[in-house]
Amino acid sequence: MDAVSAPLIVGRIACAVLGAACAWGAVDVVERTTLPAPAALVEWERSHPDYFALDAAQEAVFASKRAEKRHQDVLWLLVGLASGGLLTAVAPRRLVQTLGGLVSGVLVTGAVTTGAWALARSVDAQHQRAQHDGWTLGDDTLASFANAHTGTLRDLRVMIPDDHAIITIGQRDIELNLVSWALHPRAIYPIFTRPPMGTSIEMMAAELGKTDFASGHAGRWVLDLGRMGAFSSYVGEMVAQID
Repeated sequence: MDAVSAPLIVGRIACAVLGAACAWGAVDVVERTTLPAPAALVEWERSHPDYFALDAAQEAVFASKRAEKRHQDVLWLLVGLASGGLLTAVAPRRLVQTLGGLVSGVLVTGAVTTGAWALARSVDAQHQRAQHDGWTLGDDTLASFANAHTGTLRDLRVMIPDDHAIITIGQRDIELNLVSWALHPRAIYPIFTRPPMGTSIEMMAAELGKTDFASGHAGRWVLDLGRMGAFSSYVGEMVAQID
């Protein structure tokens, strides 16, 4: 063993240990759906409260979304480090040198493998959904068209099943066009009237529940385009299930 090989072997062992540890961590994380914040971060947030006041319902939704996003970020990080560490540990010396060394090799191979994994999952998902006329390539550019409505539209996609109908209330052409496009194949039934001031989404749902408008679907929902366009309400205040 020459003087050059010894540090490389030690480095490869370190990469293998890093990869194995991160792979174990990824297996543990993938079994969860959310990931709570570290105690230090929770304590910091308590001592630095946000000046935007949220009620209990909004706080619960916000906390849930952050926990889901934290879970995804940590999982991707662990998968990247695991694949990067394990691949770099067995990579030929010339390839390691080309990548700039062991540390950069872990980062580069990790980024490439996670990118390839994400691409493969996306292609498979598009293929599966295309067989049912439900491909989501439009979602890849949703933010370019929907701007601040992007999060709301994605939440509505998750909330409302494909075979349900949506009754929209209000004269908001931009929001109506976005809803019609982004929530396809759900049936959209617009009502071009403005509800009286102070009418809650629950009151609208109760009134529409007394009618058979947009019946014949597995379920009906009402969406207030005015509240959607005002950007002042979270999704629970602008949509409600009728039946």
